[in-house]
Amino acid sequence: MESGGKVIDLLSESLKRAKYVFHTEGLAPLLARGFDLTRRRFFMYIRCYLYEHTLEERNEADFMPRIQDFTFRIIFNNAEADELAVTMGYDFRRRFVTARRSLDKGAIAFGIFVNGEIANMGWVALTEGARKSMRQLPYEVDFSNGEACTGGMWTSPKYRRLGLATYMRLQRCQFL
Repeated sequence: MESGGKVIDLLSESLKRAKYVFHTEGLAPLLARGFDLTRRRFFMYIRCYLYEHTLEERNEADFMPRIQDFTFRIIFNNAEADELAVTMGYDFRRRFVTARRSLDKGAIAFGIFVNGEIANMGWVALTEGARKSMRQLPYEVDFSNGEACTGGMWTSPKYRRLGLATYMRLQRCQFL
């Protein structure tokens, strides 16, 4: 029953995501993504980079994005995400359909918002359950020894090349 519930949850999340893409981007991007998803079931070639960082203090001013009037938030749970949705007028979990489950499993969301819309999102996991909820590559993290992992960073095409990802990496490292 447990695995059947996971399949239903995955299908539900996929359908929500498909509906969101259709309403925000149209039919052609939905079909392209559906084809890509189907293709990846049979073949996938990806290049991955794993980085290991030691944490040290850095000057935040050196990493500021080239954009004015943005809001940076760290979201620890769904109650905070609900509150953010009310105050910003936008729920980032509509864009990231697995976000609700990830927050429930202990993953921490880091978001940069511009005019009430999500511009950049990244995640931090401090536990194995949180890491698994982020659908990360299967690499070893020794959480019991003070290690953590980051992942799932995304920048809206509208806000790319403005330094948001660099700023987000700094914020996540400073948090850790």
